[in-house]
Parts: sequence; C-alpha cells; structure tokens
Amino acid sequence: MIAATQVAPHGAPHGAPHGAPHGEADPSWAALRAAPLFRSAGDDVLRQLHATGLVRHHEVPRDTILDIPADLHGALCLVVSGQISIAVFDPVAFGILDPVDDADAWSQLALVKQTWDRDESGVDEAWLRAFVDWWNGAGAWDRLGEETRRAFRAMGWKVFQEVLSLVADRTDRATYATITAPTLLLGGASSPLAERRVVEKLGAALPHAISRVFPGVGHMGPISHAAIVNEAIVTHFASTAIH
Repeated sequence: MIAATQVAPHGAPHGAPHGAPHGEADPSWAALRAAPLFRSAGDDVLRQLHATGLVRHHEVPRDTILDIPADLHGALCLVVSGQISIAVFDPVAFGILDPVDDADAWSQLALVKQTWDRDESGVDEAWLRAFVDWWNGAGAWDRLGEETRRAFRAMGWKVFQEVLSLVADRTDRATYATITAPTLLLGGASSPLAERRVVEKLGAALPHAISRVFPGVGHMGPISHAAIVNEAIVTHFASTAIH
C-alpha cells in the first residue's frame, strides 16, 4: 500500500479541529486534519504524487500517525509498505538547541512574551503582533488581512499556550536521532535565526535527513513559494518510494 498524509501543524490558525476520531485503528482512517491554509499546500503535493503514480489515496492507519513526534507536526508523511518518509518545513523542535552553543538562538526565543495580558474581549493583541512579527519580520501583523487577524484573535489563547510549550520543550538530540525515517528538512533563509539553527541541528542529528534552505524565503515559504517547496517534497517522496 502506498499512502500519504499531512499531520496537523501546531497552532493551526486556527480553528481547525485537532485530535483523531475515537474507536479502533483502521487502515482506512483519514489522517489528522490540518487547517485549510496548510491543508491546501499538502493537497497540492498529494495531487502531484497522484500524477506520478506513487500515491493512490491519502489515508494512513491511526497508529502510524500518532508515532510521529509532536514537534514534527506540520510534516507531510509518505507511507510505502509500512515505511514512513517525512518532509517538514521549519520544524519547531527548539529542544534540540544547545543552551551554550546556541545561546544566540535562545536569546532570540527569550524575546517571546511569557504572559497573555488579555483585554476585555479576551485577546492580547500585543502578543499576537509580536508572535507574527517574530516569525515574519517587523510589520508582518499589520500586513495581514483583517480576516486573518480575526482568526488569530479567535484562537489566540490556544496559540499562546502552544508557543509556551514549544519554547519549554527539551526533547534532545539523542531522542531526535531515533527518528530513522528518510526525512527532508526544509527551511527559509529569511526565517528567524532560531528556526534556521533548528533545521541545521536536526539535519545533523537525524541519521537519514537531508536539509535544504531556500534563499529569499521566510517561514511562510510553503504558501509564498509553494511551487519550489512542493517540488522539493515531491522529489524527496519519489526518491524514497523508489528505494
């Protein structure tokens, strides 16, 4: 059986359901659903894989999905005869950063505000602004459409809690090294320093990982530069499926 899926990303903006249906594991169980923004990118990869003949459907067993580390959520996974192949853009595996060697990256993460100071509507817009600007550069929040800002406000508390958990995560290099699946680690050269360092460190830790950083691309690369990102993912899946 050949199958592919996308694992729901952290902080899916937000409003998409997380979690899986209850009941017995079933080979036809549909994968965790990502937010529409991310799912559209994953579906484009699936269409290309269908065109190559590598993928006949995009369902995988529940137990297979839940074996994927939480910090690689947002990954696309190809399953060939029970073997997983992974591709992920800007993985949020901050625990792999060393407190000494990566002190510069940790100092950048320390800029993340640790409190949610909500207004009368329950929103801390200053935190949301800082979060979006941290990932995408100063002024990024202001450049978002109002509909997108409303979506962030609606799920802001959830995003805040997820960010705190990711910054506090201490999953170490040795633990990540147990991921033996062929893995394509993608990143943007314009992503924050801490995230670029994560891609570098994961690439060194995972025994079967390949890293690729796209010049002039930021954290939203799977959307802003979908064609080149998806092409890299499809090529990776095609090569691992053949082998």
